[in-house]
Amino acid sequence: MAIIYQNPNGIIKGTIGPLYAKYVKGRNIFCIRPVPTGRLYDTMTDVYQRWRTTVRFCKGLSKITPLKKLNEKIRGNFFSGYNALISKNNGKCGLTAPTENNTIVVDGFSIVMSNINLTETAVTATVPALNTLTYIPEGGVDVRFLGSIVYSDPVEAEKDPPFLVTPVDKTVAAYNFAAQYSFSQNLDAVQLNLGARYQRKIVYLLASVTDADGTYLVNSQSASAVL
Repeated sequence: MAIIYQNPNGIIKGTIGPLYAKYVKGRNIFCIRPVPTGRLYDTMTDVYQRWRTTVRFCKGLSKITPLKKLNEKIRGNFFSGYNALISKNNGKCGLTAPTENNTIVVDGFSIVMSNINLTETAVTATVPALNTLTYIPEGGVDVRFLGSIVYSDPVEAEKDPPFLVTPVDKTVAAYNFAAQYSFSQNLDAVQLNLGARYQRKIVYLLASVTDADGTYLVNSQSASAVL
């Protein structure tokens, strides 16, 4: 950032793009900052690529309306749920796609889902008894499973983007919080098509407890698996 002092000398200090301005003996001097090369250049490039992937991943998640609304509710001190997601995912993405270390939710109680899988027609998982993981608020009767399947590593990289974010959304009424649950949600037409076009899939899944009217009460963190 450059600082301009409004006086007859027109003093300028600071950076302006690739230039660095300084004031020496009554003169404004502009220097060109050195361009990073070698290992430093590669490191800076990697950081930028990971950041760009993070932004694209979070934008994709924010297009899933239920996820967007959930993250807005629990964003904390962040300006928005989207900004909170950016912060939570910063440094976790790969160069071209998200990883299993990424998250689709800002916060929540810990959960470990097992047997997360994609069959030819559905996404499945085994969910532990929720009452062993968190206190179920009074009025909690239903569970809404929210998630995302991210398709990456396209078969034809010249035709398809590096990765695509798709939604998972299923509500289970009168949920038995004291029992293990076998989750299963059919893939939609888009996901069925993407399954043949992409070689790598990551499933992210969370559980959100609601009352009988669908009002949010509490949610888990997201579990994930690379398939």
